[in-house]
Amino acid sequence: MPRLSANHQRHVSGTFRYLDQVLDEAERIMSSSRCAFPRYVADLAPGQVTELVERFAEFRDALAKWASALEIAAGGGEISARQALRVHFVAAEVTLEELNAASLRGYGAASGAVVETLTVAATELRRLLGRMNAVLDDDVDLAAASGQEPREEE
Repeated sequence: MPRLSANHQRHVSGTFRYLDQVLDEAERIMSSSRCAFPRYVADLAPGQVTELVERFAEFRDALAKWASALEIAAGGGEISARQALRVHFVAAEVTLEELNAASLRGYGAASGAVVETLTVAATELRRLLGRMNAVLDDDVDLAAASGQEPREEE
């Protein structure tokens, strides 16, 4: 197998990573039914989903095979999942700020009942975000973070 220059290795590695991300997004499209506000219509038959999952695995196996043949290190992750999740949770928290009375004025007058309802909704959603964020803490008691009673040891 021919050896790639360092520049070619970076380019091919970036291309392979991008292809893997495209497959990841495709898998998310297929599983969008778990979203509260799905973007995609779930119009695939179960057999098609199963077949696509198998094809995705086959494609990823081929990516790994060619990366190995071209001596391109797959490498480990570059971004902390914990930090990425924290950033997403902060973004959600900032988005919740848009449910306040001042932000609503930009869309016209809102009744006190509407403002109160959205305040209660935002408060509950912030509490749930806090519980998700607590799971990321190193020393978290998962039962306490989930609001469940701890399980007895058997």
